[in-house]
This record gives sequence, C-alpha cells and structure tokens, in this order.
Amino acid sequence: VRLSLDWEMPRAFDDTSPHDHYGKLYRELTPAALKAKIAQIAQFHKHEAVTPRLRDGVRRVAVSSLPTAGKGTASWEGAPATFGVCERPCCKGRGRGETLEHLLHECPCVAGFWRLALEAWNSHTGESLDHRDARVTMLGDRLDDARACTEEPWRVLHAVAVDVIQTSWRSWKSCA
Repeated sequence: VRLSLDWEMPRAFDDTSPHDHYGKLYRELTPAALKAKIAQIAQFHKHEAVTPRLRDGVRRVAVSSLPTAGKGTASWEGAPATFGVCERPCCKGRGRGETLEHLLHECPCVAGFWRLALEAWNSHTGESLDHRDARVTMLGDRLDDARACTEEPWRVLHAVAVDVIQTSWRSWKSCA
C-alpha cells in the first residue's frame, strides 16, 4: 500500500469545497489546529466501547460517505420528484433537501430527538452540550465540555443516536 506523504484537507472539512460539511463550523481554527481537531475527531470514532458497526456509522458521517442524495441532486435529470427530498413526517411534501446536515442535524424530527437526548445527558452529567451545535450532534465533538469520566458513555450515546437517526431515515425512505 502506498500512502501520500502530502496531507490534504478532507473535502468534508474544507470550507472552500462545495462538499464542505464541517469546515465552516471550525472556521475560527488555524490550519494546524484544524488538522489536530480532525485527528481528534478520527480518534473519537475508534472508541473501544462502541461496536464496530456503530463505529463505522459515525466514521461515515465524519467523512461524508453516507448515501444521501446530497447537495443539488434533486435537480438531476430523470430523477423522481421525491429524489433528494426528506420523507420524514415533519418534512414530507415540503421539498427539504436530503443533505447530510439535514439528515443528522437540521430536520425538525432529528432536532427534537437531539434536544431530548442532550437535555437528559446534560441533566445527568452536569455538562452543557447544545443540540443546536452540529459539531456536537454530527461529529460528537463536545468541545470544552468534554470530561474523561464521561468520555466512554458519550461515545456510546452519540454512536447509538446516529445509528437510530440513520435507521429511521432509511425506514422513512423505504416507506415513501
């Protein structure tokens, strides 16, 4: 296996790329700090308490490799009218694009789920994670609230939550 010695910014973290998902969320970081943050996020998704299947799910979110319709695909020639549109009950018929951000963070159904999950988390741990912060919901990045004593339960909770969101999304798509 041959690896490149030149590091390139992953497109999901490159705020100059049309495929950016997270770069804009970390715009305040220097290039070196962003590179370190990406390495830290990669380590989040390798926690031994999380099963391999769930680890793969959160890793796929971080590297933007979920099979969503993505940005701008609803206008593909020949695509059905509902292609690339969220089919969850809170969005059905509203034409909301099925982007990674919508799927895991912006959809009203998902935002409500994250609000309840993080309210419970915060009340039991004393942390103050914000369900409106995509860094928390999509990447599991607790920023300044991270504590060693809650790292393992957080990794498990985040991975399970992402899996539940993806499973429900697939279910709604198959029933649409």
